[in-house]
Amino acid sequence: MLKKSIIYIIIALCCNSLYAQFSADFYVGLGEKVEKMKNVPYRVDSAVYYYRYVLDNFPTYKQECSRAMFRIAGVLEKDSINESIRWYNRIITSPNVNDKDKGMEVMEVYANYRHNSCLRLATLYLRKKNYEEALQWLFNAQYEYKYETDIGTAYENKMVSIATIKFECFKSMDLQDSAIYVMVQKLIDVDIKYHLPNMDESKSNQVDHYSKSAKVLLKYIDQTKGKDDFKLMFNKGLKKLKVKKVKERKKEKLYYASFKVYNIEYRVYSSQPKHRKVQFMNDIMQTAFYWD
Repeated sequence: MLKKSIIYIIIALCCNSLYAQFSADFYVGLGEKVEKMKNVPYRVDSAVYYYRYVLDNFPTYKQECSRAMFRIAGVLEKDSINESIRWYNRIITSPNVNDKDKGMEVMEVYANYRHNSCLRLATLYLRKKNYEEALQWLFNAQYEYKYETDIGTAYENKMVSIATIKFECFKSMDLQDSAIYVMVQKLIDVDIKYHLPNMDESKSNQVDHYSKSAKVLLKYIDQTKGKDDFKLMFNKGLKKLKVKKVKERKKEKLYYASFKVYNIEYRVYSSQPKHRKVQFMNDIMQTAFYWD
């Protein structure tokens, strides 16, 4: 115990940088610095020590406490899955957690603690091979604790993350059609929104949500369906594409394209009124996924 305490003190002295006073934010920042240190003995214990110090000594500092809890859950993921799960659940159920706190990562307007906790829980249950539980947490992330942001590309990035984890779950459950559908549907959606040739090039170059996921998906399609066979069935489905009106938004007269591949319905929505069949087909056939 004495040895650990000495290490805590040494790490604290090494990390003490721009903070003028020992506040709740100081200790959270200290824990985050410790997390990034490599080859440091008791790195995880040290980080958790500082985060818990915030929870024990600054209980009225809600933003710092929320951040500390999220960091504890994250740092415990590698070696203490069950304990990490317990902390993520604590974040989701805590009345003091404010999802509109300042974001912790690049392009995060808000912290979205509950949404991000649901995603992490899904990943952890995927590791535990409890796929149904993982899918339930993905459902919670997508519908119950929706991702809040003012940045459209950040939102799409999260939706691709959800689709990717769903893909891994379905693949592990040997639900081939569901695995392929969830990724193909999302990749087409994102490509139409952010990668079409008529889009501003400077904006398009900043968006790359799915290139790695696309490579994994295409390899899986080739292994399970055969890439050429899938492309053939996809083209047959496109030829039978139908344009339908979005019933929920009668006044705006928005439409979506519907087509089936291996008897599974795919939908492509348009933000433009009176989007025609030819326009939908051109949009789909211009996506990077279609040409890969």
